Amino acid sequence: MQELFSTISRLAESRATVLLTGESGTGKTLLAKTIHFNSSRKNGPFVGVNCAAIPTELMESELFGHVRGAFTGAIANKQGLFEAADGGTLLLDEISEMSTHLQAKLLRVLEDREIRPVGGTKPVRVEVRIVAATNRDLAQAMARGAFREDLFYRLNVISVALPSLRERREDIPLLVNHFLQKFTELAGAPAKMLSPEALACLEAYAWPGNIRELENVIERAVTLETGPIIRPESLPESLRRPRPPDAFHVEFPPEGIDLDKPHGADRARPHPASPRARRRGPEPSRAAARHGLPIVPLPPPEVRDDRARERAGWRPGRACSVTICEAGEANLDSEHFSQCSRMVEPTRHAGAPCRPAGPAVRRGLKRPANTRISGSAPELL
Repeated sequence: MQELFSTISRLAESRATVLLTGESGTGKTLLAKTIHFNSSRKNGPFVGVNCAAIPTELMESELFGHVRGAFTGAIANKQGLFEAADGGTLLLDEISEMSTHLQAKLLRVLEDREIRPVGGTKPVRVEVRIVAATNRDLAQAMARGAFREDLFYRLNVISVALPSLRERREDIPLLVNHFLQKFTELAGAPAKMLSPEALACLEAYAWPGNIRELENVIERAVTLETGPIIRPESLPESLRRPRPPDAFHVEFPPEGIDLDKPHGADRARPHPASPRARRRGPEPSRAAARHGLPIVPLPPPEVRDDRARERAGWRPGRACSVTICEAGEANLDSEHFSQCSRMVEPTRHAGAPCRPAGPAVRRGLKRPANTRISGSAPELL
């Protein structure tokens, strides 16, 4: 945050456009006011507008104003927000929600420093500093065609990214003291402080609502706690529960994953430029390089299958007859029995595929009594 404050002090005196980015509740509006009141425009007006709160059909009139008779209901001239902020600062909050039609007009205002009211014919000169804020990713909005690329580069003269509260938990005690002082003075109550247990609950919480949520929690605690020390019982129940573990993060390749491929054919691996990939090194050579061994490529699948059969003793055998005696045990009438009885299972159907023999073949395959089958066994594959 110290780096952020030093950046604010340097850009306060500039008239350049500022783009504030960050999650909702991180204090973008407060930062815009800080920039204004630390600049040479501090005696001028500070005007803020939420672009998502005004209907699209009324937004142009709100920003640029209109003249009498410009549309139905325009019974008098109206000054727009640009004219109202002349000599000061205009905050355009949630700039990503502005329609592309108004984005084109805003681009013209930023370039010429002139506006034209709705229904008017004469341009009006304005001297106003623009501070835009958004909690969306403008790069993704440009990829979708929802935000003009030329306007983005015109707004992004000085960009300030506000971190979320969970990324700067060391600032929680300072913010807590500020809000305690603020709300006790508003309520006319004596000064209060947080117990170590309550402060530990605040520091362990994820804060999805960021500073705005923290402010609401402190206001609630000041209101409910009657004593001088705020204990965990005065905090919301969601803050008193232990924080769940962080979500599992999976890195996908930029080109995505084809779900039509067989399972395991396209696994999520770290991008080659990611820190984890650089730390682990190239995947095929990592283990070999660690032990000083050469990399031996695997043979094709069909070659590997043939080698496996040879190691297991699979060899082409000759035909032999199968006889099931009255005792129900299978016998092979051939001197080849000692070789093939370990690899094939006798079958009643000539021409059936051979398969490796299990313990049942070596012990003798039981068949119904008084059964005799003689025939030619299929050759081994």
